[in-house]
Amino acid sequence: MINKTTNKKILIIGGSGFIGSSLIEKLINLSYELTIFIRNKNSINIKNKKIKYIRGDLLSPNFWKRNINNKDFLINLISNENKFGIKIDLLNNFEINVKVMLMALHSSYKFNRHIKIISFGTENQHGISKKLPINEKDQDSPVTLFGLNKQIIENYMKYFCENLNIKSVNLRLPNVYGPSTSK
Repeated sequence: MINKTTNKKILIIGGSGFIGSSLIEKLINLSYELTIFIRNKNSINIKNKKIKYIRGDLLSPNFWKRNINNKDFLINLISNENKFGIKIDLLNNFEINVKVMLMALHSSYKFNRHIKIISFGTENQHGISKKLPINEKDQDSPVTLFGLNKQIIENYMKYFCENLNIKSVNLRLPNVYGPSTSK
């Protein structure tokens, strides 16, 4: 989706985690204009003049109108995964994982129909498989709230792509870990 020979403008939401930090380090060296949404100033873990950090309310149409209209790509890495044994705030979890992405899709349709959206899902979207190997034709049946929310996002992306021509892809990554993963 991203051609390294062109100077594209990329908005990344959720860029302070392991995947985001790793991706940003790679994109810096490829002459992209990066705008990265962060929740707070303490989230900045890569300091570079090529990066513009922004803050704001991701549920506000004004945030999206200001920040999405001239971008070539939106990369969604925002995620709030539940830890086992911790009481879950269902509405907050839905807002972070689903409503933000729905605002991004709606704003893309309203302000920038040429943007391409890359979102990151999870292997948890599939659920517990009755047979192996699994493939794209197998029915998803998430067993975690995180998997369910990521599946809802993927369904919205499919709807916006098929009905409103907003180009998008959802990458389901299995077992992501690395040197800067939270312990």
